[in-house]
Amino acid sequence: MDPKILKLSNGITLIIDHMPQIESVSLRVLCKAGSRYETPDNAGIAHCIEHMNFKGTIRRSAKQIAEEFDMIGGYLNAYTGRERTVYYAKVLKDDLPLAADVLSDIMYNSVYDPDELKKEKNVILQEIAEAHDNPDDALFDMMQESLYPNSSMGKPIAGSKESVLSLTKQKIVAFLDSFYQSNNTIIGISGNFTETQLLDLIESKFANNTAPASERSVINMSDEQTKDEAKRKDRRDGMDTNFKRETDKPTYHGGDTREVREIEQAHLILAFDGASYRAEDYYIQQVAALIAGGGMSSRLFQEIREKRGLAYSIGAFCSSYTDCGIWGVSAVTGNQDLNELITVTIEQLLELTIKIDEDELRRAKVQIKSGVLMAQESSSGRAERIISNYAIFDRFLSLDEIMEYIDAIDIAMVAQKIGQIIKGSRISVAGLGNIKSMMDYDVIANKLRG
Repeated sequence: MDPKILKLSNGITLIIDHMPQIESVSLRVLCKAGSRYETPDNAGIAHCIEHMNFKGTIRRSAKQIAEEFDMIGGYLNAYTGRERTVYYAKVLKDDLPLAADVLSDIMYNSVYDPDELKKEKNVILQEIAEAHDNPDDALFDMMQESLYPNSSMGKPIAGSKESVLSLTKQKIVAFLDSFYQSNNTIIGISGNFTETQLLDLIESKFANNTAPASERSVINMSDEQTKDEAKRKDRRDGMDTNFKRETDKPTYHGGDTREVREIEQAHLILAFDGASYRAEDYYIQQVAALIAGGGMSSRLFQEIREKRGLAYSIGAFCSSYTDCGIWGVSAVTGNQDLNELITVTIEQLLELTIKIDEDELRRAKVQIKSGVLMAQESSSGRAERIISNYAIFDRFLSLDEIMEYIDAIDIAMVAQKIGQIIKGSRISVAGLGNIKSMMDYDVIANKLRG
């Protein structure tokens, strides 16, 4: 059966998905509050709030939050993306009341203690440093900024050292007021539950938190400056005027970004303007990526690794958002093989615009279908899917609808899409590591023209 979509009395969207055959239940709370809604002045704040929501509430310390879930063998965590922040829990069915209580507590009763904020900033700075030290993470950040240099979509989700250090409790409360609102929140629950009891539980835990964060937080504020700011009748003036719910579609640029590091290998990404989640050719793009570099039977893996031995790691990827997307190829190789790898990769992509066989198409379509269907066996996977569907489309995409999209894809569609991707936009080249001898950007761009 399709999930049921309901509304709590305060406007929060609730989607429930009954799985009576299992013993667990997964609860996910999605806020449309990601890094794309930030400004240079508060970059990294969505990610910082996610961290701080586990650092203590009116009712629980950070240790108590962790201990309560450990005592029931449950799982509690969160993640921040470019367009959303998601808090999630998975527990045995009898422990759903505790999971709902803790999730609502950390989202609506966190105290954002200035001393804890100072400590957590240091943790986030270590996370940023770790990502910079990891060549793959650093390269993808470089690529993202090359694609969208004038947009928050091109900035790292965690922010920069300077922006993180500048975050204050006042900024956090203002961001919460703007984005942690009922009409910007979706709750998804999949698993074994009794519907009537569930609705009463979720209503009691999530529907009574309608006051702005600045009002809810007054009783928690230990620093007088923040308390006075929150009490001001015109508290929004000068605090959240830079925040906006809807943002313009980021302009794709492409370009060339490189960083020489004294490491053994060369890390490479060739990226292009891709399809958004809402695009009609979203699944065609996915099929194209799988045929090009999705697994050991893909063109790039067979030609570059198996036949020529030019790289240990190579693959194609898609990253989609509500109004834009990225399609690309990533690889890791030795400096001596880098330029040959680039040449052969481009040759293989160009060949896919001319010839794709039925077996390649069939394998790619089966891979997508199996991934969608296997996720249905997990309450966590299903809870993630239902909140994502509603956040993107304001409705639920049935399995039948998805399968129809995939079944309708033919060879001509995929070949045309690959041609559109690699020739329809300016390529973004990102290289990091032992890349001193890497061919010039214009040479790479000319090779793509065939």
